[in-house]
Amino acid sequence: MRVKTFPSPQAALAGARAWLMENLLYASCGVLAGGETPLPVYRALARQGVRYPGVLLLSDERWLEPGDPGTNLYRVGQALGPLRERLLPFPLGLSPEQAREWMEERIRPFLPFDFALLGLGEEGHTASLFPGSPALGSSRLVEVVLGPTYPSLRLTLTPKALSGTRRVLFLALGPAKRQAILRVARGEDLPPNRIRAEEKWIFTDQEV
Repeated sequence: MRVKTFPSPQAALAGARAWLMENLLYASCGVLAGGETPLPVYRALARQGVRYPGVLLLSDERWLEPGDPGTNLYRVGQALGPLRERLLPFPLGLSPEQAREWMEERIRPFLPFDFALLGLGEEGHTASLFPGSPALGSSRLVEVVLGPTYPSLRLTLTPKALSGTRRVLFLALGPAKRQAILRVARGEDLPPNRIRAEEKWIFTDQEV
């Protein structure tokens, strides 16, 4: 795991945008994080009119009603603009177990993924893979999990699904993320280190 420190959050976001645009040039399938942190990156792609013919997956999804503004699909889709048409969403209209089966069937042909832009939580989680979660050792590609905050029920790609990805970037901004960055960079057994990839980076605005 390599760490690149930028002089400001804005510079780190610009670095992530450049990284993502570079990957979109050749990728057939990539993974995007939900949450607040990467949304400015997606909005910048939309403003630039970036086009991409491949498939985009969400790293995880909150189990809410389809179309709920709290879902990753809604928020990421709004930020991506026309690129949202490239998203293959988790099917929230099914039961969680049915959605897991449906998603596994759809993503299997795309393995290994070409890239994954992921987040990093203060306690070291990525996607909806939290420290100590049974999903970390799952043999499945998608798991139904319980998160620590509402909505607790979620679907997430597993380390098995994400391992083998050619290029992985964890975007972690703000002083609250500094300890998690240090722990991951030291190689502690946290979810990001369960993901095996050809190339793994952390982009941050924190000195570590």
